[in-house]
Amino acid sequence: MHTAHLFDRYLNTTMNWAYHLIKALPGIKTTIAAPLIIENAFSDSSFHYLWSPIQWQRNVGEWSISDVQQKTAQLFFQKIPLYQEYVFHQLKRNKPDLLHAHFANVAWQYLPIARRLCLPLVVSFYGYDYEQLPVRKPVFNHRYQILFQSAKAILVEGPHGRSTLEKQGCPPEKIHILPLGINLDQIPVHPRVKKSGQLNLIQAATFTEKKGHRYTLEAFRLALPHCPNLHLTLVGEPRDPSILRDVKEFITSNRLENYITLLDFVPFDKFHFWLKDFHVFIQPSCYASDLDCEGGAPVVLLDAQATGMPVISTTHCDIPSEVIHGQTGYLASEKDSKMLATHIKTFYEMDNTLYQNFSAAAGTT
Repeated sequence: MHTAHLFDRYLNTTMNWAYHLIKALPGIKTTIAAPLIIENAFSDSSFHYLWSPIQWQRNVGEWSISDVQQKTAQLFFQKIPLYQEYVFHQLKRNKPDLLHAHFANVAWQYLPIARRLCLPLVVSFYGYDYEQLPVRKPVFNHRYQILFQSAKAILVEGPHGRSTLEKQGCPPEKIHILPLGINLDQIPVHPRVKKSGQLNLIQAATFTEKKGHRYTLEAFRLALPHCPNLHLTLVGEPRDPSILRDVKEFITSNRLENYITLLDFVPFDKFHFWLKDFHVFIQPSCYASDLDCEGGAPVVLLDAQATGMPVISTTHCDIPSEVIHGQTGYLASEKDSKMLATHIKTFYEMDNTLYQNFSAAAGTT
């Protein structure tokens, strides 16, 4: 079977889950189409890539593509369908059996190709395309109805996504749940020792509103007077510079410089080993003010647990299906900093015997 996977950009490190999803399909010939293709750890020699004729920068990483190149690719992808015409002729010569579009807005751009080639189109929803996109761009309310009727299948990460799209008018029989996963064979389990009266917290997430950094910080501030030997590390791509600016201002205004470390980036191939120095992963995901959401659950929660690290998170979207409250971590309601602080204090005071129970459960979830 030959499948063409369609993106608007392949592939940011933070979307590593898409690579693992594609790579996990056995016996499939894979074509990747995107107006921007990035050279990084997810450039797989077994995939065939349709390089855009308007991408003049080749063999560059995600941090090296110029603003001009990005804006040019966006223009010719969304406004002037030059790239789509190129993809149409390439796929016509080497016709796949199936088109799989990743994110609903991407599916809309490639829909004419599916129709012209008379190929079935599968559409995967992941996060902002569930509710944020139709709010920010109301034209997508109508476009979604066309996609729901035109697509052969709609893939979501879990029950939350299914319910959301059903409410928007997607025929239930077209919706299929496909949870994102990780490659356990490539993730080391780290033995950790945690004494009562110490805790190293880590949050690894892009700096966007839905990742809940403000609630991490507020919970940390509330817990610190009761937990003096407490430390937090924040690492992530500054996708929203205003969020990162707010984080820095919170740290400074609350005199937390000695307790919180900010890091820009950790390479994915070093990420799981790097986690060995932390006791608990914290990720208080929530709905953003513009309805951006996780859609399902952040894959990084599975990454962290696979190394044997418990998690503090929220009941947002499908997170309760990945973090078992009271066994592999603790969950709070969205935006509930006080409950998050309580969970931090619980882990801080926890002795190593009980911590090992959480660690073992996390590593086998």
